Amino acid sequence: METFDVVVVGAGSAGAAVARRLADDAALRVLLLEAGGPDVNPDIHDPGGVFRLWGGPEDYDYRVAPQRRLGGRRPHWPRGKVLGGSSSLNGMIFVRGAPADYDAWGPGWSYPEVLPYFKRLEDFDRGPSDHHGVGGPVRVIADYAPHQVNAAIVAAAVEQGLPFNPDCNGERPDGAGFCQLTIRHGRRHSTADAYLRPRCDRPVLEIRTGARARRLLLRGRRCVGVEYRQNGRLHQVGAAAQVVVSAGTVESPRLLLLSGLGDAAELRRHGIKAVEDLPGVGRNLHDHALVPVIVAARRPVPPAMPGLQPMHSQLFWRSRPGLPGPDVQPLFFHIPLYDEGMTGPPDAFTLMAGIVRPESRGHLALTSADPDAPLHIDPAYLEA
Repeated sequence: METFDVVVVGAGSAGAAVARRLADDAALRVLLLEAGGPDVNPDIHDPGGVFRLWGGPEDYDYRVAPQRRLGGRRPHWPRGKVLGGSSSLNGMIFVRGAPADYDAWGPGWSYPEVLPYFKRLEDFDRGPSDHHGVGGPVRVIADYAPHQVNAAIVAAAVEQGLPFNPDCNGERPDGAGFCQLTIRHGRRHSTADAYLRPRCDRPVLEIRTGARARRLLLRGRRCVGVEYRQNGRLHQVGAAAQVVVSAGTVESPRLLLLSGLGDAAELRRHGIKAVEDLPGVGRNLHDHALVPVIVAARRPVPPAMPGLQPMHSQLFWRSRPGLPGPDVQPLFFHIPLYDEGMTGPPDAFTLMAGIVRPESRGHLALTSADPDAPLHIDPAYLEA
């Protein structure tokens, strides 16, 4: 069996970074497996093409289970199936969250402990500071000319007495302002661009696309390799040191469950031998719900600005006193974001109410031992 030192599953926001950092150690041979293909679609690289990607070949295009609190609706979960993963599909908004979120995670994860890593990954256009770094692989821009309608909504928020925050990734995220964006020279700067392309010529790093992991190879309680499908054929590859599972919120637990790591009773129900009884796999699923309010404009909305996505103004706010950090993040779009079944005028804009500290907890589960079978994904929206 072919063997590498490390096998990384998933070339997305985490996997691309992990593979690159490992490949910087010339003593390690690293294999990076990505279920999707190369990021050749021009809409990936055009910041204005973000919504044209959803539902396309680079999107896993998940649908969640019917949501009781949403009238039985099944919201779409776009997730990247391409080099760069969801960083090749998302809105390019670079936001860390409130420092208090990290402080609550325990030793090793407090904000002062993780801040050096945030600074290390950044190439911030305003230069270095106590909260930002330069020279890192990920380009982050904050000084850009916003769309005039996005600028108007921030000005309106300040006029109503909300504080203006020039740096949501600084000491406090609270306030209205403009998003920091992972855009470089007018193009999306995904983790594939940031981490993989500068090292794609390194002989210690091999990238295989169209290679979907189907199960982990286990020897006792040790993971020693990965089985994956590529071009219709099954392959097995060994890992002398370790396997890194970084296939995302959905595909990582799927891979663990298919490998016999999960709730033993549920695994047996699908005919999967339980290697380790881990009921927590697929549990504690939560998602930040977004709800659009679309307003018709009284006059034509100016066209989109080249090299900029449409949602680049925001507010971080605490809905009640005593919260350790903001729990809502309204995002503003200078376009109407109509969902399925919705119609309206083309000259409109969207205020997207966002909940960033959801209390609802759901779960993810297999529906079959078939690796290609649909998953049961239930975020339990508004259940708490």
